[in-house]
Amino acid sequence: PAHKKHCSLQCSRHSFTTHFRRIINWENFDLETLYKQMPVIHIAELIGCSDAAVHKRLKKLKLK
Repeated sequence: PAHKKHCSLQCSRHSFTTHFRRIINWENFDLETLYKQMPVIHIAELIGCSDAAVHKRLKKLKLK
C-alpha cells in the first residue's frame, strides 16, 4: 500500500540499522584534548555524530 514506508519489516530493519545506528569507535579520538581545544558541536561534526552523543561520552569519561 501507498501509506507504507518500506516494503516489509525486513527492509525497515535494514534501513534503520544502516541510516541511524552507526558504531563509533571512541578509542580513535582523544576526547580530552578535543574538548579542551574546541566546542562540543565541532567535535560532533568531526566524529559524525550528534552533540548529545559527545556530551554523553564526556560525562561517562568524567571529563564534564
